[in-house]
Amino acid sequence: MSNQPQIDLSQSSEVLSSTGGQIFQAGYVLRRVSKFLLGSDEDAIIPIQIFYDAESMEICLDLLHPSVREFYIK
Repeated sequence: MSNQPQIDLSQSSEVLSSTGGQIFQAGYVLRRVSKFLLGSDEDAIIPIQIFYDAESMEICLDLLHPSVREFYIK
């Protein structure tokens, strides 16, 4: 038995990019964290999954965590 709710897609709304795009691709942006903040020997790279408009390459900001979103607002 599944615990996922049954959702009627007719009651949902589409997500569009600012240019009206509706096809998104998944990708990653990378953030570097200083070894001094981590207390380690090396810097670390943190991959953050993002979705972007396949045509315009614009990142869908609505799906980014608010603490990261500000870095990608143009």
